[in-house]
Amino acid sequence: MKIIIAIVFFCSSFVLQGLNLLYLWLWFVVPIFGIPELPLINSIAIVGLIGCLVLQLQTPSKLLFQAENKPDDEEERNCCGVTEYELHRGKMALMYAFVSPTFTLSLGYILHHFV
Repeated sequence: MKIIIAIVFFCSSFVLQGLNLLYLWLWFVVPIFGIPELPLINSIAIVGLIGCLVLQLQTPSKLLFQAENKPDDEEERNCCGVTEYELHRGKMALMYAFVSPTFTLSLGYILHHFV
């Protein structure tokens, strides 16, 4: 189950970050430098390339599978069979995958339209 969740986070994070790059490119690079627009598939590929080349501090897969400071296995599980520790790690992965790119795109939108 964790593998499926990690794959969903991984793919959706790439698509969302690709959309970020697409819109930020469209809003800032195209008008300033006159460079052609960037297709979505190319922006996703660029995000993937940058993700492979640059060491990232936290990624959804690290957050889901990392075992640092993990409590004992005897921790009580809830009705879904998930411990509090695993739930916290999942929330952090969700934040990294969705909230951070959404915040970046919102900030770019504000800068584009109001500055």
